[in-house]
Amino acid sequence: MFPDRNFFQVLFLLTESVRFESYRIFCYFSIMKKHAVIKAFVLGFAVFAIFFGAGNLIFPPYLGLESGGSWFSGFLAFSLVDIGMAIATVIAIIRSGGDTTAIFSRLGKKPAVILAGIAIICVGPLIAIPRTCATTFDMSITHLLPGFGMIPFTAVFFALTCVLSLKPSSIVDIIGKFLTPALLISLLILIVKNLIVPIGTVKAGIGAAAVKEGFMQGYQTLDVLAAVSITSVIVASLKDQGHTPGRAMTKQAVISCLIAAAGLFITYAGLCYLGASASSLYTTSDYSQTELIAVLSQHVLGYAGYAILAVMVLFACLTTAIGLTSASANYLTDVTKGRISYRVWVVIICVFDAVIANMGTVAIINTAAPILNLIYPLVLTQIILTYFGKYVKSNAVFRGAALGALLCSVLSLLDEKLIGTGFMKQMPLASIGLEWVLFAVAGMLIGLAVAKVKK
Repeated sequence: MFPDRNFFQVLFLLTESVRFESYRIFCYFSIMKKHAVIKAFVLGFAVFAIFFGAGNLIFPPYLGLESGGSWFSGFLAFSLVDIGMAIATVIAIIRSGGDTTAIFSRLGKKPAVILAGIAIICVGPLIAIPRTCATTFDMSITHLLPGFGMIPFTAVFFALTCVLSLKPSSIVDIIGKFLTPALLISLLILIVKNLIVPIGTVKAGIGAAAVKEGFMQGYQTLDVLAAVSITSVIVASLKDQGHTPGRAMTKQAVISCLIAAAGLFITYAGLCYLGASASSLYTTSDYSQTELIAVLSQHVLGYAGYAILAVMVLFACLTTAIGLTSASANYLTDVTKGRISYRVWVVIICVFDAVIANMGTVAIINTAAPILNLIYPLVLTQIILTYFGKYVKSNAVFRGAALGALLCSVLSLLDEKLIGTGFMKQMPLASIGLEWVLFAVAGMLIGLAVAKVKK
């Protein structure tokens, strides 16, 4: 059966809409002054670098190795979940005035402040920032300087992070003008060399399973929580450029986010292909994710590959640490209403995380997993619903979705740690880590019903 006329009319309208939006963006770039374009690219590069941490470096090659000839399908799924949701989060917060708590405001004032605080503290000082240091040590220093101890390296890493985070107005310039180019050059050397002389041949693909793996690994990067934190840095940079909350700031943020998204998209594609080109030589059982990128770097560039990998990991982790430290310090300064200054919070965070980092990567990840799994679905529900806020009049819908997602997370944690029956893994969409979606939808429907009864 062929599609009817209405189908083609809708398709035509959608195509024209995309064309119109593309034309608007082109026109906006055309009328922007030269210095504004440069600032947009500097901010875009900074957003790219802050998002591109060690996890973003090790997941795509492993996905490509696992997917083989289906690597492109896996890469698209990974990009949709990771880049799409992270950028959507940044734009949602900026559209809401730049206040991090705004995307949770439909839950109530106190729950919004608490949830924003939990998200920022977890993805910042408690987990992500110390993990950047520990990962850099494991993936870089142990290969290049095997005699260099963890404690002195931690001191150097956080001293550098502290110094570069003390001036919030210059963070975007430091990352966008200096650190990101070094990171991009290192990545391009590895990716381009493999494109010219691939490691090996690409084995047969795994079909639709590649999409599933792409969704799972993109979901595990947890960049949405990072986006909740770093948006404050982006907003501060836009305000320094003279923008005030409104359409102009949102438009500038969208342009910069598109630049960051394009960089992430190209980088992920190159890294996925790097793994796929080695699929005839290795399997996922041969190496862990962190070991694989080291092996592939050496395979493509020889011993120099270790040095280039060390540079990639260092700059990827350092830019993320600086961005999250600044965002966390900004939030804590606001919470304490300036009684404790931004600079003091930066020093406190760096000292605290220097201690946590010495626990090691594995211990930090094991500690972080249950905490992140509890709050991540809840945060996602509020971000998604924010885009439909003007159509959803009742706050009960937002609260129902949040409670449904939280209930699913609690049940999953209890099943994994205490009950052990595995019943939550049998839920629909559990294979790609999205079983919470059904609970959230059920909570929304209950919230809608309660609102109608009250009305």
